[in-house]
Amino acid sequence: MALVGDDGWCKNFDKATRTCLIYAERPLFCRVTPEVIRDLYHEDPADLDAWAIHCCTEHILSNPDLTDDEVEVLVAQFEET
Repeated sequence: MALVGDDGWCKNFDKATRTCLIYAERPLFCRVTPEVIRDLYHEDPADLDAWAIHCCTEHILSNPDLTDDEVEVLVAQFEET
């Protein structure tokens, strides 16, 4: 079963509240833990923060539903970390 809807968003993402509707039962690949980074993505868990920031930034920049102002705010938050 595909988790991505026709609009490119996860079918379990509530856009109004910006929350995951299945957070407690979300699939393994949606979990950002050192074990998942190592076992599923074959990345060094020591690089977790940088890896997560990279993935989120790519997703934000590819999202056509976000305004330029929203993108600027979200990317700026990553640059502060």
